[in-house]
Formats: sequence, structure tokens, C-alpha cells
Amino acid sequence: MFKLAADQGHAEALYNLGVMYAKGQGVVQNYKKASGKLAETRDMLGRSLALFDVCQRPRRSEEFKEAFKWYKLAANQGHAGAQTNLGAMYAKGRGVAQDYKEAFKWYKLAADQGHAGAQFGLGLMYAKGQGVVQLQEGIQVV
Repeated sequence: MFKLAADQGHAEALYNLGVMYAKGQGVVQNYKKASGKLAETRDMLGRSLALFDVCQRPRRSEEFKEAFKWYKLAANQGHAGAQTNLGAMYAKGRGVAQDYKEAFKWYKLAADQGHAGAQFGLGLMYAKGQGVVQLQEGIQVV
């Protein structure tokens, strides 16, 4: 049903079809088709959610650069989950050169929106002194 509606230009059906391909729900899992369907949705609706969801799948090393591209698009639209994942990619050097200052920047943007994963990422960076001055033991967290 989603395919028929998607083929007729129904944006929500197109989005759902993309998610189905990404997760292999009712169709053979196909990340390339998922990327295409969700990109079409993005073009139709400009929804950062579509950009973010295309990256929510297990990634092989050769897919990190493609995932980075989509995270960056969604992150630039203010999507906290994408900003967090972009921060993690910079912190770990996946799909992009490792850069703790960039990791901190993206984690901070998402953390300021209340994203718990980003707040955790920032905490790890402070604890390890990665891109920031390392916090010393005995500092009380309020």
C-alpha cells in the first residue's frame, strides 16, 4: 500500500516506505532504496527527520562517509539526534578525520537542546580531556 501511494507522490507514504527499506519491514532490506526514498521525502518536505532516519542502521566502514553526509544535512537543520551522531563521528574519526573540537561543537549544540546522548558525549570529552580542558576529580556536579 505504501508503495502505491508513494509512487503517486504521497510524502508520508514515501517516508514510510523508506523506513521500511531501511529496517527490512515487509520488504527486503535495502539501504540504497531507503536512502533514495528518504531523500525524496526530504526534497518534498524538507524534514530533518527523513535525513536523520536514513542513517539509523548498522553501518559498515564504507558507509560512514555517506552517513556523515546525511547527518550533516540534518544537523545543520538543528536535529539534535543528528548533531549527536555527527559529534560521535568526529570524536571517533568515522567517515571524517577525527576532530575533537568539531565533536565538541556538535555535541554542545545537541546538549543545549536537552539531548541526553550529547550530554553524555560532552561528559566523556571533559573526563578524558578531548578537545577541552580535562575536569579533575572532586568537582561537584550540580
